[in-house]
Amino acid sequence: MAYVTHTAPFGSSIIAGFGKVTNALGRAFVFAMNSRDRTHIVRLLQARSDAELARMGIERDRIVHHVYRDLINI
Repeated sequence: MAYVTHTAPFGSSIIAGFGKVTNALGRAFVFAMNSRDRTHIVRLLQARSDAELARMGIERDRIVHHVYRDLINI
């Protein structure tokens, strides 16, 4: 029985690497655009008192995490 193996040419690995880089840059761009849209929410929450934040269930040092919780898992 004969086995045939195929290795991708060198150029295809460069193309695959380029695709990964552009994909990562695209995700970073989307994250940056979403981040910019939420800065006003962060500022509004930072302006609240500790008592108001406590009623909302948000700790002052976790405001950014709260606002971006759907984008990052911290």
